[in-house]
Amino acid sequence: MTLTTPACPAGPWLREQVAAAVSDALPTVRPVEVEITLQPPWSPGDLSDAARRQLGHAVP
Repeated sequence: MTLTTPACPAGPWLREQVAAAVSDALPTVRPVEVEITLQPPWSPGDLSDAARRQLGHAVP
């Protein structure tokens, strides 16, 4: 999973939420490990059109 920045304050929370969602969806898969990576780097171009509109970015 890629975060927006290396110091993203939501990183630990996101890791916990993803692990819980995978555990709930796939109860036979244990343990669930979520790896945080910075590759590929995130950029605003990765936003969906809906996210761009919500944040006031131009939609291509």
